[in-house]
Amino acid sequence: MESNNIMLVERLGKAGILERVPAEILAAGKDIFGEVAKLVERNLSEHKRREAIPVIGDDFMPDTRLYNALGALYPQLSREQKDLALGICLNQFDVVNSHYVQINHTPYIREPLLLADIEIARYVYWPGMGREENITKLTHNFANFEREYMAEGLFKVDKVQNDFLMAYAALRKDMSSFSEDFVKACRPSFLEGVVSGIVGMRFARAKDDPEIQQGKSRLTELMPSSVYGLMEKKYHQKGWADPAKFP
Repeated sequence: MESNNIMLVERLGKAGILERVPAEILAAGKDIFGEVAKLVERNLSEHKRREAIPVIGDDFMPDTRLYNALGALYPQLSREQKDLALGICLNQFDVVNSHYVQINHTPYIREPLLLADIEIARYVYWPGMGREENITKLTHNFANFEREYMAEGLFKVDKVQNDFLMAYAALRKDMSSFSEDFVKACRPSFLEGVVSGIVGMRFARAKDDPEIQQGKSRLTELMPSSVYGLMEKKYHQKGWADPAKFP
């Protein structure tokens, strides 16, 4: 049984996002999510002890496939299960200088909803989009971008380090000249997760109506018009992490 769970975690971690995982693997992972979570948590802790870097002191070189095993299941989990997965990740990050989290940990977490919830709970761990912005700004022709980085409406796992960050950069009109073309080419379920993550990061910590309206105005400036309706839908659905639960 343990060996089966290890194989399951390996397959989930390699995929990184739900859309790359066969339906039967997703179903199996959801059915035994508690066991998967315990296995990932244990392996992360063991890996941290093995890979600690004495010169740096508080960092370790993580096996990011373990984060991504949780990420691949994340969109289909209940909010309670998501909070468990999120807490497992935060427990690893919180003993590391945030600078090292930004370079060695979160840049490799592919799933939009998980990485967005990490930003919501601990905005200091957001890795930024410098790498992805460089790619989108230097690629002026969407046909070239799609041919190099995409296949069947998703990113090529060997070409793109982080699915969420690349999609976010491709959508932003200040970073990309082909945002509308990207929307048309992107697999709808993945696009929905990306937009949900973006909306969550914008509004999860909003305190009053002026701040909400300012956020909506900013997203209207940044995002292509073809996702305005989806942004509004995701705003009303809520469902993102509650920052107050992760002080």
